Amino acid sequence: MRISQLLFQTMRQASTDIALPGYQFLLRGGFVRSISSGAHVFLPLGVQVRQQLQRTLAHLMEEWGSQEVGLPVLQPLEVMEGQATGTFPGWAAPLQHAVTCGAEEYRTWALLPGHEPLILTLSRNLVQSYRQLPVLLYLFWQAPEPEIRTTWGLLASREAMVLDAYSFHSDEEDLDGWLRNVLDGWVDLIERAEISVRRVIVDVNAAGHPTAYRLIWPWERGEYALLICSGCGWTCDQTIAPVRKPALSAESPQPLQEVATPDCKTIAALCTWLQISPSRTAKSLFLVAEERETVKRPVIAVVRGDTELSPLKLKRLLGVPNLRPATEEEIRALGAEPGYGSPLGITGAQVVVDHLVVHSPNLVAGANRSGYHLLNVNYGRDYQASYTADIAMAQAGDLCPSCTTSLQLEHGVELGVVGGLDHAAAQAYHVAYLDPSGTTRPVLLARYRFYIDRLIAAVAEIHHDAMGLIWPAFMAPYDVYLMTLGRHSPEVSEVADRLHTELHKAGVRVLYDDRDERAGVKFHDADLIGLPLRLAVGERGISEGTVEVKWRHSGEVIKVAMPNVVPWIREALQMHLNPKNSHKGSRQ
Repeated sequence: MRISQLLFQTMRQASTDIALPGYQFLLRGGFVRSISSGAHVFLPLGVQVRQQLQRTLAHLMEEWGSQEVGLPVLQPLEVMEGQATGTFPGWAAPLQHAVTCGAEEYRTWALLPGHEPLILTLSRNLVQSYRQLPVLLYLFWQAPEPEIRTTWGLLASREAMVLDAYSFHSDEEDLDGWLRNVLDGWVDLIERAEISVRRVIVDVNAAGHPTAYRLIWPWERGEYALLICSGCGWTCDQTIAPVRKPALSAESPQPLQEVATPDCKTIAALCTWLQISPSRTAKSLFLVAEERETVKRPVIAVVRGDTELSPLKLKRLLGVPNLRPATEEEIRALGAEPGYGSPLGITGAQVVVDHLVVHSPNLVAGANRSGYHLLNVNYGRDYQASYTADIAMAQAGDLCPSCTTSLQLEHGVELGVVGGLDHAAAQAYHVAYLDPSGTTRPVLLARYRFYIDRLIAAVAEIHHDAMGLIWPAFMAPYDVYLMTLGRHSPEVSEVADRLHTELHKAGVRVLYDDRDERAGVKFHDADLIGLPLRLAVGERGISEGTVEVKWRHSGEVIKVAMPNVVPWIREALQMHLNPKNSHKGSRQ
């Protein structure tokens, strides 16, 4: 591609409000343009980067026997008929959002961030026999996403290019094998770009075996929270990680005692007033579980004062899609007092107690009377629960469930999802097959997503220097930046034109800077764009019979004899495209 024919314009500087240097270089290098908060246009160079990743991912998927499909962005609402059952796991949260079209002719259609209902509906009609399984499908599309932060550049886009994949299986062994293939393959791809990645557990089965993972790039500005053990490497989503804390000292239950606690509506204020630790308190959260518009039930969740509630754990336990805080009127309707509430004496709500509270004697809890709390509250003696379970949010410093080492909290950005859907999803959509004996059995399902644009953003933030981007060879929009030195030189242009043609015939992707510009402008743009190799053709080199070659990642400059340029370039690129000899870019 000749730059003179490319829709291309670099910028000397981007907005000073942009805090991310990699994103600045994507803007300045002509890869993307921001048209409004959270909305981006990918220009030709950016599209080339996307397509490089898409080709690599498609090759992986097809190696595993997957087939590409095309699915509509607007989906008929009737395919959502199974969603109301609440059978999708919490990590498949995109299903919870739908935007219906306002135009009269589209009112029965929705813009969804996933195709799970449609895939389930299709598979119900297409899969009938065990002989058809496994079925492996994938597609690339621009998926709508919630905006996170306007300063996050591509990471906050309201829609982004993703690879979605779905697999259908007859047994757990086959499903688990496919999960492992995708998990290992995608981790290898991310690591090939020299981006650190964590395999974060987001779901487990009844036996405690992981059934779903998120692939997380550790980044201190990321909003995704995970816990990691430095001892054994165990890594888990903070919202589902089991809570393990050192046990409190054993005590005999003491008599209940009501004490005045004026203006103590928070755990912090209560502990200051009574001079106690938060671990000596029981915190009651009044919630409303919403299953359908007309089905609402009050819930009281009780956790120890030194922990926070994990809404995801509680929703999974209760099997409800939504939980919201109860209003003060709803709390008082139960006979409790906002800021001083507890389950003691309450009969009109479902009570769920965290296991730490069950095993912690003589806690302080609300007296259901304004300005008062109760000392020495003990579960079992003073109140009962519908459920006792681990419903608290794990924290840094908690003990690893595998080796009891203290856990560390990290933040990061999600680059992928690998996981099986709840078996009840297949039953809700009546997706089944006939086994060899003719018995009808539910199909086992799995869902996968790879965030292409997020990986591009991550690479930009990690692989750059003061001059611009440094693309890993397999992701670069072109292999070589070919440029001429000196203006108005027919001989230089002729040699460069010939090199451009020969490299193209050899399968090398060339971005040819044939502009009538100063050498300094071309050198600047070459560094800003960040292709693996830069070839400079000038009068001095022609007289010497050489071409100047520069590696972008190291800055090394080599003079290569003119007749050897094409084979030298091919060999050098092949070495750097090999994952074992992958890009070694500078880092910030």
